[in-house]
Amino acid sequence: MGISTAGQQTSARWDDLYRTGWNFRPLSGVEPHRLNLHTHRGQGQHAVDAGCGTGALARQLHAQGYTVTGIDISTVALDIAQRGRRPPRHLRYLHHDLDGGDPPCIPLGEISLVTCRLTLAHLRNAAGWVKRVRTTWLRPGGILFVLTPIVGGLAAVQWEYEGLQQSQIVEIAGQGWGKVTSYSHGSNTLYLVLRSRTDAPAVEGAGGT
Repeated sequence: MGISTAGQQTSARWDDLYRTGWNFRPLSGVEPHRLNLHTHRGQGQHAVDAGCGTGALARQLHAQGYTVTGIDISTVALDIAQRGRRPPRHLRYLHHDLDGGDPPCIPLGEISLVTCRLTLAHLRNAAGWVKRVRTTWLRPGGILFVLTPIVGGLAAVQWEYEGLQQSQIVEIAGQGWGKVTSYSHGSNTLYLVLRSRTDAPAVEGAGGT
């Protein structure tokens, strides 16, 4: 699947940032801890790190036993993630624009965990993407783990920390999840743990656009 003109422009912007050696808020010890409260070891289950950047969280998930696909719009970030080497077995990286539809070759309806770290606010339709993950990507009982800035903190100062509005968070949390858990992280960041219903169909509209 190709990347649109708008996606190419966004890709170039992020590529330029990563070329400077900039890293988008390195992974903290708190995030894996929060995630581990709601998940078990992967044991070969499928996980997708959406907006994986240089791959820190994707590697963490792989170390926990998941079969991981890390997705990012920046080829420079993905090159850094791979460090000039082939990724280990059960860890792969994919260049894809999340605004451009479902990524190719991910197991729709079979994914146990999707992580979306500091990426959701950059999507053109955050709530629409989250709905697609819930109805099409995740298996019944699967989890979407989101870390996002909220408007009013860093989001008001630095463009790279664009945040979600409270109304967007309410919309996302009210989409029909089986369970929603949220944690505040400081004054400007929110964790959302969204678990799909266990009685949901495995794939809803997988052939749609």
